[in-house]
Amino acid sequence: MVYEGTVRLGDLFESRRERGRPGLPLLSVTMNDGLVDRDDLDRKQETSLAPDEHLLVKPGDIAYNMMRMWQGAFGLASREGLVSPAYVVLKPRAQIDPAFAAHFLRTPRLLYLLWAYSHGITDDRLRLYYDDFASIKVSVPDLGSQRDIARKLGAWDGSMFVATRLAENARLLRRALLQRLLPLHAGSTDVPEGWTWIRLGDVVSTNPKRPAKPADGRVSFVPMEAVSVDGHLSGCLVRDYDEVREGHPGFADGDLLVAKITPCFENGKGALVSGLTNGIGFGSTEFFVLRPSGGVDSRLLGHVLRSERFRRRGSTEMEGSAGQKRISIDFIRSFRFLCPTSLTKQRELADLIHQADCLISEGEALRAILKSEKQAVAQRLFAAREQFEHTQ
Repeated sequence: MVYEGTVRLGDLFESRRERGRPGLPLLSVTMNDGLVDRDDLDRKQETSLAPDEHLLVKPGDIAYNMMRMWQGAFGLASREGLVSPAYVVLKPRAQIDPAFAAHFLRTPRLLYLLWAYSHGITDDRLRLYYDDFASIKVSVPDLGSQRDIARKLGAWDGSMFVATRLAENARLLRRALLQRLLPLHAGSTDVPEGWTWIRLGDVVSTNPKRPAKPADGRVSFVPMEAVSVDGHLSGCLVRDYDEVREGHPGFADGDLLVAKITPCFENGKGALVSGLTNGIGFGSTEFFVLRPSGGVDSRLLGHVLRSERFRRRGSTEMEGSAGQKRISIDFIRSFRFLCPTSLTKQRELADLIHQADCLISEGEALRAILKSEKQAVAQRLFAAREQFEHTQ
């Protein structure tokens, strides 16, 4: 791998300031996925700008968000499109391979320099203008070595893409399954055969009896931070029954916890409780405890209570002052959802949602592993460049 000397980024990229034209897709820069169709974003972004008020981006260009470039907010274009005029569009010169550049600009050393050359009073106001970007000094290998590095790191990106799609497809499946339970129009008369509307208050007890003291007096204590947004318990404490029985809600394995206070409720903090010490627990006063009556599969109830639609509906009915808003127990009792009348069908549906959750977790975990491994490979591939720069 040959490093012949230092150059400025302006020697490798020029600023493309061409106006857009009608018929091209609107693209946005994201932190994790680079350039994506704006319509594909979960958070829709409307624009009143005409196509010719956007910037044109061509295949091989790199577009970056001036306020977030130092965090890696840029993307390599694979097709023509339109981007915000607040972006900077970089057109690679002959000395730089675009695919290599997309990896090169994410190295820790480059991200540090992109931060150092940005201007602003605080990090959330930093901006990196093209002229400052162009003045940064770097060392790059010859084109052949650049393409070899891009090919090697591109293989890791391909694997990460597959893992990401696995999680995304599982998330879509989960959403589709939950939409059957929680249709957009609550109370719709269009009910599938073998299904019925269920009121939560009819299938759970919202003020269950406190569990009796176990023989050894040891129970679990569940603080709010021990409940994850994906319905798992971790970091529960072991306490004496008499120490925690006063002033804390009690529950048992098989009960459901729902956070009542903002933002824990909106974040989906809640769980179907299991694995408690002696099967008994006490927890934060900011939990509601729901005890299933057996009319609906408890796992299915857990999925309903952590669903986006349940949380969104509850957030509109919260009461209290800012920062201390809470849902009411009456909201929980009155919430309705569609459900198969057959307990067997309920269990089958709960199994499918659980399998989708597992696939989401596996896909995200695999992507994290691949990302870490890619970073290690990239560090080795770029080590020669850093050694060269230190000798200059």
